Amino acid sequence: MRVRDQSARLRALDPAQSFIVQAPAGSGKTELLTQRILSLLAVVEQPEEILAITFTRKAAGEMRHRLLQALESASLPAPGADHARQTWELAGKVMARDGARGWNLLDTPSRLAIQTIDSFNAGLARRMPWLSRFGGVPRVTDDPQRLYREAARRVLARVGGERSGAHAGARVLAYLDNRQERLERLLVSMLQRRDQWLRHLAGRSVDQERRGLEGALAAFVEEILALSESLLPGPLWEQLAPLARYAASNLEAERPLRRLAAVTDRPGAGAEDLPLWQGLADLLLTAKGDLRRRLDKSCGFPPGKADTAAAMKAAMQDCLDSDAMPGLASWLHRLRSLPAPLYGEEQWSILQDLVELLGLAAGELWLVFTASGETDFAEVALRALAGLSDGDAPSELLLRLDAGIRHLLVDEFQDTSYLQFRLLETLTEGWSPGDGRSLFLVGDPMQSIYRFREAEVGLFLRARREGVGTVPLEALHLETNFRSSASLVDWFNASFASIFPRFEEITRGAVTYSPAFSFATGKGEGAVTILPRQGRDDAAEGEEVVALTREALGRGERVAILVRARSHLGNILPLLRGAGIDYLAQDVDLLAERPLVRDLVSLTHALLHTGDRLAWLSVLRAPWCGLLLSDLARLVEGRAAATLPELLADPGRLETLSADGRERAGRVFAVLQRGRRQRGRLGLRRLVEGCWLALGGPACYPGGELEDAEQFFALLQRLDRGGDLETLEALAEALQRLYAAPDGKASGQLQVMTIHKAKGLEFDTVIIPGLGRKPGKDDPPLLAWLELPATGLLLAPIPAPGGEGDPIYKTIRDLEAERQTLEVVRLLYVAATRARERLYLLGHCEFDATGSARPPAGSLLESLWPAVAASFATHDLKLPVEVAAPNQPPAQSELRRLPATWALPDFESLPLPTASPIRPASGDDQVLQTAGLARRHAGTVLHAMLERIARDGLAAWDLKRIEGLEEELRHRLQRLGVTGADLKEAVHRVQAGMRSAVSGLHGRRILRSWPDAGCEVGLAGPALAGVVDRTFVDESGVRWVVDYKTSEPPPGENPDAFFAAEVDRYRSQLACYAQLFQGLEPERKIRAGLYFPLSDIWREVPV
Repeated sequence: MRVRDQSARLRALDPAQSFIVQAPAGSGKTELLTQRILSLLAVVEQPEEILAITFTRKAAGEMRHRLLQALESASLPAPGADHARQTWELAGKVMARDGARGWNLLDTPSRLAIQTIDSFNAGLARRMPWLSRFGGVPRVTDDPQRLYREAARRVLARVGGERSGAHAGARVLAYLDNRQERLERLLVSMLQRRDQWLRHLAGRSVDQERRGLEGALAAFVEEILALSESLLPGPLWEQLAPLARYAASNLEAERPLRRLAAVTDRPGAGAEDLPLWQGLADLLLTAKGDLRRRLDKSCGFPPGKADTAAAMKAAMQDCLDSDAMPGLASWLHRLRSLPAPLYGEEQWSILQDLVELLGLAAGELWLVFTASGETDFAEVALRALAGLSDGDAPSELLLRLDAGIRHLLVDEFQDTSYLQFRLLETLTEGWSPGDGRSLFLVGDPMQSIYRFREAEVGLFLRARREGVGTVPLEALHLETNFRSSASLVDWFNASFASIFPRFEEITRGAVTYSPAFSFATGKGEGAVTILPRQGRDDAAEGEEVVALTREALGRGERVAILVRARSHLGNILPLLRGAGIDYLAQDVDLLAERPLVRDLVSLTHALLHTGDRLAWLSVLRAPWCGLLLSDLARLVEGRAAATLPELLADPGRLETLSADGRERAGRVFAVLQRGRRQRGRLGLRRLVEGCWLALGGPACYPGGELEDAEQFFALLQRLDRGGDLETLEALAEALQRLYAAPDGKASGQLQVMTIHKAKGLEFDTVIIPGLGRKPGKDDPPLLAWLELPATGLLLAPIPAPGGEGDPIYKTIRDLEAERQTLEVVRLLYVAATRARERLYLLGHCEFDATGSARPPAGSLLESLWPAVAASFATHDLKLPVEVAAPNQPPAQSELRRLPATWALPDFESLPLPTASPIRPASGDDQVLQTAGLARRHAGTVLHAMLERIARDGLAAWDLKRIEGLEEELRHRLQRLGVTGADLKEAVHRVQAGMRSAVSGLHGRRILRSWPDAGCEVGLAGPALAGVVDRTFVDESGVRWVVDYKTSEPPPGENPDAFFAAEVDRYRSQLACYAQLFQGLEPERKIRAGLYFPLSDIWREVPV
């Protein structure tokens, strides 16, 4: 069967041309990219001439995997499918060139330059440290918020002094009613997105700033006026002009229409023409934006029987009935609220102060980065871009890259940010058609849903119209959907064509719908099912979701439940668990919302702050203590000023408690007292974890939740500042980015996630509940700002409290709201197009005063309404279940707690296998004796990096990435105390072990993706506990237990004898691990071995 858009797919393989390809959902984008790279490899001199850029490691790994898979298949018989045969033929040409030129791509896949945009930027910054100003690239932190906050506080600390920014800060604080925390939040949020505004404001004088911002505002106004001008035909204006003059002459009160009293020429598209267009809107439209139905004296057409009045009314009615009027009316209503492109003096004064503070904040952030040895991705990108230019001339680095990179490919181009777009312009500066270089951009603007990550869909539209920099692009469009059934594709085409915008518009990010054609044959039945409901009933909707899920799983299908926000899963997840349906939930269960973690947060606060009464009360109420509310009340009654430790230390106060309460409180307080005495002497993790264990924490929660505790303790270890937290807010913020680990026992047949996380995935059945749920409302920002592809940066401060609404601020906010509404439509498209066979849509509607169904404002259903309104009108809508109020008070939930007499168990000794005599001065002990702690710490870091490689997947790691980790490894080792000459040797040792593991035969086998695999797996028996470095089940069903060893044979010693001795030395340890695994999997064969990553040596250990 021939693919409908085959000609476009073949055209995209021309290595001499540059293209921008729109690849809708299910159109085989990754395969096209693979074929494009293969076609380029068949003609280049060296593989490194091709650079492919993606936005995620997963995408980079998938592309590398597809390429290697294609190259490996070149030696196999030709496949039957046409598109697969095309890939096979291209791969054959590449392997022929590979053999002729000695590339050895299958043995050295690192020569395939496939990188994330972040790793590419980091590489640029490392290559030219004196231009990027980084020196060595600092470690990119996972928690930049604390660094932003530190920079903001440094700026605010200037207020009241004489340093620069002090007076500006004081004026801004006064403008905000001295709300310092609001100004701090503003600075933090702006620093987070400084890559968008910094280049517009840095290095400019006050006059230049004002001209630049007012120029951007004027350009924005003129872009909208140009569209309005195109919608106003000349003949229609000729009719309207005398009518406008007539109507304006009949009005006395000042209003926009009066501005047309002397108009003759049609209004132009200049910003100075805005008042005339607003006057025209006043003439034609009601206050709500509808075309006028009545013509009376209020709009300049007074009653009268004179021929002139009647003729004018009739002529005006003819104009209103014109076919061109509806399209013009919508635009005229939009421009009614457009501001004059000038700042008022008070507005500019406060904006100038804010701009000054932003510049200082950016400078302070650089100092914070330098002092901490950490940075964020935005700074790496900014410095990378700085390293490519030397004033107005290209830098030495850019010239070197320009000579090396001949072909540049970018995946998911619709998610490009302004900074990334500027990077592409810089990389391709000087390229021209026919010079042997090519740019290949692929993406789908209909799937642009990451505005919160600074993605700007308008850049895709702009590149398609104008090219990128000096490179013109030929636009190609894929139409075939290989994923979804014909019935689904027909529904997509009919539904989304009605809700996507009719016209493209770069400023608003308006994208039109492009229909697709299913490659599948046969229509199928019931592909889309809409399940409407009257009024919100989350519990009933959750039950419906569970029933649909059970049916789909019964059919053996892969199922996804997709929601707009995590909060929409509040009723669904407990119901799934109650029904015994396991699921994979990626980044859904926020760790901070788990009871175990809430209890651990309270314990941490209590140990660090004696006066935190809420934390101490929570600790006493937690299941390891479980004081009754009556005992808690008696403990604190009448002593509001006393701390809980003071009350717990008071024998008289304890006597007021019940006997059970006294015993519980006494046991817990004794543990906390011991812990408080160790504060500052122990690391924070050790302090909190030790108290938790002593209190009996692990006995209070299901075993499956203990992984959450481990995540929390690891977080404490990262945030530890000398046994304390930098701030309590730092812990709270970090917890908002941590999620409970997915259920390791779940099969993956059912996955639950947000729509954003589902991008790029596909499932047999997709269920989308909560369509009628409204999103949460955000507080208005202190600074409204927006960068637009065609016009630049719009910026306005929030009006002063109690002041009048500012038109520029309102315009920016309204435009942001429009852009968000358009992205919601695209979000729905992404969600629906994940389905292969079935799609279920669940939502509730409301009813207005006339009894008509309507969607809740701001909901997904509101955007989808034109496509599904008929279903809500024709169905018998299900009503929310009303539960009668009980006559008696609700039953108290059972208090879960340990027995009052609980104590740590006594462990009996367990006879263990006798270890072989320890060989002196060998292996890891030899490392400690001869080279000190530096090598031991290098081994610790190497273990952590091997775990990271295994979790990411080998496809995401190559030698270039390992070389790029030098600074991160340096910082890790420094934190462990490695310094001086030992530091360089330790970094080299870790990198050597990583290189050996990812390229060696044994390392690649151990680290590859295996079923039921794990890293750093904790094991515990009656009297034995341990951590296994790596375990997996191989192709024959054998469970392997692997222990990493970073020892090496000493100079002059026989390697075989050395490794044999290591096997003898660790046999008993591995035998114990194998014994523990055998207890967990009695039917499975267990084998074990030692892996020496520095030598890529593997030795099986008989157990």
